Amino acid sequence: MNSLLPYQVSQFSRHFRNQLALSFTLLATAFSLTAQNNGFFESYVILNSGSGNQFYDATAATGNPDFQGASLGAFTCSQTLLLGGQGKTFKCNPCDVTGARIFWRVWSGAPSGTFVSVNMPFKSNDGLPLCGTGQNQTWEEADALDMTNVLAGLSPGSYTLEVYFEGNATGGGSCPNPFYHSNGGANYQATFTV
Repeated sequence: MNSLLPYQVSQFSRHFRNQLALSFTLLATAFSLTAQNNGFFESYVILNSGSGNQFYDATAATGNPDFQGASLGAFTCSQTLLLGGQGKTFKCNPCDVTGARIFWRVWSGAPSGTFVSVNMPFKSNDGLPLCGTGQNQTWEEADALDMTNVLAGLSPGSYTLEVYFEGNATGGGSCPNPFYHSNGGANYQATFTV
């Protein structure tokens, strides 16, 4: 029967403690690198082609259609396709979210062109965030008078509408500013034809 000598048990115990301490340190470091005191937790693209606003999920998982990969349909040069957005944000002390926007561009073929922003004004305070010491908020542009016509100036062809969300915050170094919802940097894209 094999048995461990006291020296081997002690060595094994010390090695186990060291491995446990290292694992805990790595976990704590990873958590501190990914934890944020402010950011988006849901975002929506709002489109209106003349029959009312349609919400598309950018990062949410609701009954709305998903924006990413959607085919938005076919439009004529005389139609409008108004773009707005909604961003749901959280802020934990000491951070304060101070604004939110949706950025968009339309391109044909390869991605190109400058992004243009549509401001999403403050809409509401929505309860406590997971941290329990701040506020969830909604920022939204859904008013047809302030939404942007993404079809303006387009000639017949196939297009991609690309969007991402950006917010601003104050409160110091623990408060990302600006902060984004951008599909991991790939942005959110849907197609349509004119």
